[in-house]
Amino acid sequence: MEVPAERCHSAPISKVGEEIDMVDATITEKDRVQVLLAEYQSLRSQIIARGGSMIQTATIGVVGLGIVASQLRGHPYMSVSILVIFGVLTFFITRIIMMYTAEEAAQIRRLERDVNARTGESLLTWESDRGRCATGYLHGFWDFRGTRISN
Repeated sequence: MEVPAERCHSAPISKVGEEIDMVDATITEKDRVQVLLAEYQSLRSQIIARGGSMIQTATIGVVGLGIVASQLRGHPYMSVSILVIFGVLTFFITRIIMMYTAEEAAQIRRLERDVNARTGESLLTWESDRGRCATGYLHGFWDFRGTRISN
């Protein structure tokens, strides 16, 4: 079922090839670079937030494991079962956060290449030079090569 355009957008959508009536529809290269830089900053902020989320998830997992282990001292089989469940849940949640972070980092690398190509200078290099893919940090176990986030 297709959602009507008026429910998704406040302004009417133009058809392909239809001109949009604007006072000055020319977008300069500087304007394009500014838009790319705004997206770059937004993605960097998301990566920082996801890093905090990953640390919180790991902390909650470790604390939860400690609480469960201390409460179930007399029940070894139940303790082991719950410890395994907590460990697996913590692993998968952390893995999901890492996957989304790697996807954002791949987009940042693409933005860096695009901005650098548009300006003719190496203005943005952080993710390309020092990011997880450049340094090899967490490669192997957290390897996302061969996926859409490996660029």
